[in-house]
Amino acid sequence: MAKNYTLDECILVLDLYRRLGGSNGRYNQNSESVRQMSEFISQYITKRNPKSISNKLDNFRYEDTGVHGLSNGGHMTAFAWNMCKNMTDEQLKSLANEICDRASYRRSEEFDDFGEINLDDETFIESAMEKSKPGYEREYVGWARVNQNVFRVRVVTNFNEQCCITGIGGKCILRASHIRPWKKCNEHDKTSVRNGLCLNPLHDSAFDKGLFTLDDDYRIILSSDLEEVVNNRTFETVFHHYEGKRIAESKIPVGQEYLRYHRRYIFQDSSPKGVIKV
Repeated sequence: MAKNYTLDECILVLDLYRRLGGSNGRYNQNSESVRQMSEFISQYITKRNPKSISNKLDNFRYEDTGVHGLSNGGHMTAFAWNMCKNMTDEQLKSLANEICDRASYRRSEEFDDFGEINLDDETFIESAMEKSKPGYEREYVGWARVNQNVFRVRVVTNFNEQCCITGIGGKCILRASHIRPWKKCNEHDKTSVRNGLCLNPLHDSAFDKGLFTLDDDYRIILSSDLEEVVNNRTFETVFHHYEGKRIAESKIPVGQEYLRYHRRYIFQDSSPKGVIKV
């Protein structure tokens, strides 16, 4: 017996329903977008064939119209519909993006599947993701980062499976943080190990928000805005303690061009004495 759809799966299919035109959309189990959604959910969440995806789209058509479609969608379909029906297309797409990233991140924890990793070998990406090209994005799931798991493996391995700031280990909690953001990268930069830092979740979030950066000597520069968003004890122990210190050395050096981009376009510092962003 097939498993019931989870909330995440329902939201992904609902996003597809919107992008196909809602109640006016045309689709069936042979439609390219339906088959692609089936492939993604099957790869990253649970097995769903194209017929199942098509039926779930029909469930949302019924929720939408109250007349057409299939009425046996279950409580999770109704819950997802009521939760998202007042969202804009952009808001729903953003939510779908987060789900895709979480699903890809869970799969990225399966390090042992890749065996011995040569960080200099660009063919590693091709062998690890046979059907994807480096940095490829699948539009049908809201621009999902289908090579994020490959990038994470390479970056975490580059820093010897330790946070480059704190030294914390543990594959299950480490993040591969893009220095130049994914959406601002070309295909090569999206998966380049030189464009990544291995960080714990807290420092990863702060780095993404521009609350600290690195200078050309790989020393940590804190934003003056940081004290406003964390309490004093957290600031002292988690951030101020590391200010001015170098990050851990990596096997392949972090790219200076990516750090310059981060300082110029991502780093946030409202202080008039803030660092020069070069």
